[in-house]
Amino acid sequence: MHLIPRHIALKDPIFADFIYHWQHINRPKKEDFWHEEGEYFDEALNKTRFYSLVELEGIYQNALDDFKAITDPKPDIDSKTEGILVIDTPKGADSIVYFTDLLVKLTEAHSLEWLAVPLFKANWFDDDKLKGLHPDTKASYKALKTLFDRAHYDGGISLYSSEDLSRFIPIYFNLVTGQYLPYGFIYAKQLQAVFSYHYSGELWCYCLSKKGLDALIDEVKLNQLELNARSSFF
Repeated sequence: MHLIPRHIALKDPIFADFIYHWQHINRPKKEDFWHEEGEYFDEALNKTRFYSLVELEGIYQNALDDFKAITDPKPDIDSKTEGILVIDTPKGADSIVYFTDLLVKLTEAHSLEWLAVPLFKANWFDDDKLKGLHPDTKASYKALKTLFDRAHYDGGISLYSSEDLSRFIPIYFNLVTGQYLPYGFIYAKQLQAVFSYHYSGELWCYCLSKKGLDALIDEVKLNQLELNARSSFF
C-alpha cells in the first residue's frame, strides 16, 4: 500500500471525471437558498430577523466558494458509464468478507492497481464525525489511523497486493456501513471501473469502458455472482 498525493490518485482522467461528477451532485443549488429580502429564521441567533438581498446573495456565494474549495477541477474529458453491475451478497454470507474476497480474486486475475480518495478534498480523519457512531465504526476508524500511521491525511491510496487489499477493504467498507464515509469508492485502474460498497450488502460496479464491462461480465459468469436485476444495466 502506498500513500500518494490526491492529484496523482486522480491522474487518470476517467477516474477524475467520475469523482468530479459525484462531487457536483452535492453542489449548492440556488433554489435551496433565499433570494428575496425579508424576514427569515436565523439559526445562529435562534430567532427570525430581516435579511437584505445583498446579505442573501452573499450567503449563497459563500456556499459556492466553500464548495469550490473542497472540489477538484474537471478533466478535459467527459467519461461515459458503459454499464452498472450491482452484485448482491449471497444469502447467509457476510457482505464485507464476501466482497473483500471477490476484490482479491479480481486483483489476482487482472493484476489490478486500486486507487481510493475521499470524495472531497478533506482529511480522512475527522474525530467530530465519530460522535454517536457505533463502536464497530470507531474501531475501524482507529484501525485506519493505524494503517496509515498518521492522524492527518488528505491524499490518495494505491493498492497493488492482495495482502494490502485484504487489510484495507474491510476497514474501508465498515466505515461506509457505519456512515462515517458517505461512499466507499475504489477505482480498478486496469478495468477502468469504480466499485462502491453499499451498506445494504451490495457492491456497485460503475464500468467506465466497454473493455472493463466485458471483463466484469465474464467474472460474473465465471464466479456465478448474483446480479441485482433491478439496479444493473449493461
